[in-house]
Amino acid sequence: DTLELFSGYCSNIPFFGYKIFIVTHHSDWAINNKFYFSLNYSGIFFISLEKEVLYSFGYNELTKHISTSSTLLLSFDSGDSITLLTTQGDELLSVLIDYKYHSLKKAY
Repeated sequence: DTLELFSGYCSNIPFFGYKIFIVTHHSDWAINNKFYFSLNYSGIFFISLEKEVLYSFGYNELTKHISTSSTLLLSFDSGDSITLLTTQGDELLSVLIDYKYHSLKKAY
């Protein structure tokens, strides 16, 4: 009973279940230089520091991802691309690949 109550409470917390990274970027996107890059089972989210979702993409929309230890380049089927600047490039890519794999596996 307590576990159900706790689970219900947690699932109502904004961004519960998201893996969130603070990043900066190099792109022509209309987005502040510093923001939250977030991943969860349903997709990729670009969130302002005020916690407003600015952009979101499904994993099936991601066409390219290239990482170094300090960058993550993402390209989408809409033609949009962004280079994230971070000290966690390898971790970002690892989490992204896990979510993308499970998302696409579930779709087929």
